[in-house]
Amino acid sequence: MVIETIISGLVGLVSGTLGYYYTNKFVERNREFNSTKREQLQYVFGPLDVLMKMNMKEFNRYFAEGTTSDDKSFIEQHIWYPNNSEIKRIIMEKSHLLPEIPDGFLELLTHINVWLTEYDLVYIKKIKDPPVFAGARGGGGRGYGIPNGLDDMISKRAHELRKSLNIE
Repeated sequence: MVIETIISGLVGLVSGTLGYYYTNKFVERNREFNSTKREQLQYVFGPLDVLMKMNMKEFNRYFAEGTTSDDKSFIEQHIWYPNNSEIKRIIMEKSHLLPEIPDGFLELLTHINVWLTEYDLVYIKKIKDPPVFAGARGGGGRGYGIPNGLDDMISKRAHELRKSLNIE
């Protein structure tokens, strides 16, 4: 009877310890997983979503009827230049938060690098006349355009992360 009580107590102690250990492990993994998603949203997809939408809005304004050359110069220097520099910084410095780098990000970096080089030739070195041009949207034909569907992919991923973190 004493032995049965001791064995029963040991079994309870071992199962309780194992249950506590595995529950803690599960909770920790879940916390780390949510932390990773939160960082991806906060440092990558959230900012990229806003910057890409702002660039697209200004792209439409840039090519709208009635946009003056002064307006275009303003868009290039005060909207696209800082936005493109920030997009490049985010991808270069925060991509370690992603399980893999989307191909579109690499194509976007190519577009931005070409655009920044053109910007330098137009506004810094002044050896080329405006506009700053990196290529047609979607990269169709010649040039280094923004990859088709990248804006939607970034926006969709930001939305999915917000939803999974109950931020919506």
